[in-house]
Amino acid sequence: DSEEEKKKIVKKANDTFTKRAYDDVKDSAKKSSGKYALLANKAEFEAHKDILRYRNSLVDKLFSEVEDKLSEFRKTDEYKSFLEKSLGNEKKTDNMIVYLMSEDMKYKDLLSKIADVEFKVDPLIKLGGLSVCYPDELVIVNKTFDTLLSDEKRNFASAGILMLNDE
Repeated sequence: DSEEEKKKIVKKANDTFTKRAYDDVKDSAKKSSGKYALLANKAEFEAHKDILRYRNSLVDKLFSEVEDKLSEFRKTDEYKSFLEKSLGNEKKTDNMIVYLMSEDMKYKDLLSKIADVEFKVDPLIKLGGLSVCYPDELVIVNKTFDTLLSDEKRNFASAGILMLNDE
């Protein structure tokens, strides 16, 4: 009987040890799984940041090239025509003010034939185009490349599309 008693005690000890070992392995696996998930999430987040950084650099490069093309365009007769058309499409009033970039003030006489109004330099205009201010109506019509390009960049960065038009 004592031999059987011994076997029962050894079996119980083995079962207890086996259960503890199993529980330890299971706990260890859970901890490892959690660590792995955390590491995987962190790696995925870092990869996403790298992709966004690269995408933003491509967008910046694209729009930098567009700025260069606009700079070249400003040296052409088509640019003068663009300014004339932009101003020509606006409602003419006696007290309207036309804002140009400083480089474009050389077109003031040409544009005065379309609208004999006040012309001023707008230091915020860096890329070209013009703005028309109607002080009585508290309205500014912005036809600058700066605003157009800024809007395009925002649309492109958020939706991946360009919203160019012929105006």
